[in-house]
Amino acid sequence: MDDKIGAAGPKIFTFEPVQDTETMVTGWLSEGQGARRSVEFSPQQGLLETLLKNLPFGVFWKDADLGYRGCNDRFAQLVGLDDPREIVGRIDLDLFGSAAQASKCREIGLQVLREGRSAVDFQDLRMKDGETINLKVDIHPLPGPSEQPEGLLGIVEDRTHRVRSEREIDFAINHDSITGLPTRWVFEKALERALSGSRSSRSQLAVMMVDLYQFKNVNILHGPIVGDRALREVANRLSCGLRKYDLVSRLGEDCFALVVPGMKSVDALGGVSDKVLHLLRAPLYIDGREIRIQANIGSALWTEDVGGAQDLVQRASVALDEAMKRGPGVHHLYRPDQDGKRAELLRMEDRLHFAMELGHLSVHYQPQVDSRTGGIIGAEALLRWNDPVLGSVSPAEFIPLAEESGLIIPIGEWVLRQVCRQVLAWQQEGLEVHRIWVNISAKQIHEPFLVEVLRDILGETGLEPSALGLEITESMLVNDVARASENLHLLKDLGLKIAVDDFGTGYSSLNYLKHFPIDVLKIDRCFVSDIGAGGNGGMMAKAIITMAQALNLEVLAEGVEDGSQEQSLQSLGCTKMQGFKFGRPMPASEFRGHALRMGQDKAQLNPFVDQPL
Repeated sequence: MDDKIGAAGPKIFTFEPVQDTETMVTGWLSEGQGARRSVEFSPQQGLLETLLKNLPFGVFWKDADLGYRGCNDRFAQLVGLDDPREIVGRIDLDLFGSAAQASKCREIGLQVLREGRSAVDFQDLRMKDGETINLKVDIHPLPGPSEQPEGLLGIVEDRTHRVRSEREIDFAINHDSITGLPTRWVFEKALERALSGSRSSRSQLAVMMVDLYQFKNVNILHGPIVGDRALREVANRLSCGLRKYDLVSRLGEDCFALVVPGMKSVDALGGVSDKVLHLLRAPLYIDGREIRIQANIGSALWTEDVGGAQDLVQRASVALDEAMKRGPGVHHLYRPDQDGKRAELLRMEDRLHFAMELGHLSVHYQPQVDSRTGGIIGAEALLRWNDPVLGSVSPAEFIPLAEESGLIIPIGEWVLRQVCRQVLAWQQEGLEVHRIWVNISAKQIHEPFLVEVLRDILGETGLEPSALGLEITESMLVNDVARASENLHLLKDLGLKIAVDDFGTGYSSLNYLKHFPIDVLKIDRCFVSDIGAGGNGGMMAKAIITMAQALNLEVLAEGVEDGSQEQSLQSLGCTKMQGFKFGRPMPASEFRGHALRMGQDKAQLNPFVDQPL
């Protein structure tokens, strides 16, 4: 290479390509200290061409009229050309399938010529062959002999596969794995937005809860694979049979929820419910089987006294309970003067106030095992309430009630103290369970005194912090992020471990996993139950396991009920499990006996010395 610049003293140079054909670059033209000079190289060496040809990203250059003057092989591939020389003389409209997108490219090019460099993300850029690509383009003005640029240079990164993967992950996280419908979190956020719109426009809005009557019989009679296909067909009928702006979501195994805006009257709502019942009444035909499904509907209309999305959903749920009492095919509209459910909840809350001091609450323990050894590595502590009047009350009923009433704070503190005392008692008896996990509610995690309460309990009982773990849910990390982050980091500093329960069913943000001090991800039972049923549970479980490994997190699967699920999880790389396969939740005395029956002595009961959970 012959350098013809040579002059003493510092110089600042800019460069532009010199071409002797439309696409063959034979040298560079440089400008510095007011003089334009050239640095030439031999075309036979082909150094620059080799460089451009083998770059992993696309490169193009345009003239001042925004016509293409050349590109490298990678860019030619991206825009569907067989040879880079084909691009000479073309404009964006020749390459892209959308005139609007081509116009946008031209506008950006003109802006760069006027104002300088710009980095642009082109989403869903449609090419002439119909293919859609995603590009990140860094565009630079090319200096000319005058002060005005004589063209553009673009450096192009193909982000198509990355964007597609991100969208697939986002869809999988925010949509039900069986039906593809939005998850509860998406549903509640959409409902909040719809409520805000209704308040502004003074228009009516309704929430409808749809329960498939005795749907479990479909799974019993035809198997879970047919059951899942039936659920998909139900989801399809609801989505296609209602208006395009009605939102359909799946909230539970056999429960769907609808947000129905623009209801002008109760009669209009009745018409929607009749349509839903009609859509679901027609038989399903799956693999030659005729399957008939009936449904119940509970609905609630927005009124001025509705506090928010949760309140409206609760009212629809109360209405659904009433509809289910009356048999299949019934729609019930929430009316406070006709429903006794709220009075029942108030009665339950009143009895819950005294449950602790009367000894009606207890803690049960469900074993967690290392499936490779069969050894117990810990347990999850689960609260139970056995009332002399109400009987055994489901946690699904009284935990939300405790949350709403604020009783969860004293009850949660009682559970933490009971668990610490019990673990210490087991240790003194020679039974070493590695770690007991306690569920922490949303109110607790945002409670400013939570850390002090735990520090006092640990000091009072003398239990080592490493023997205690706290389980939170994804939704807790979304609200009041600052408080949750502060408390979690302080709890981590105490020596406690943190697990995210039911991972994959809520917000599931990678950002939260990176910024919160999480140690363990628990794969939700809905993905585990779906592993052997031909659904997407295995794919979701594998995605969670892979992500956990990449973030150096432990992973534990809950809801394991049989050997086939256990083997599937092991093949995916998950060996730590919890579920009926290894033991139901049981009182402390039974848990100790269960551990001993498994033949575990003190040394064997702690197999995670070198690989902590």
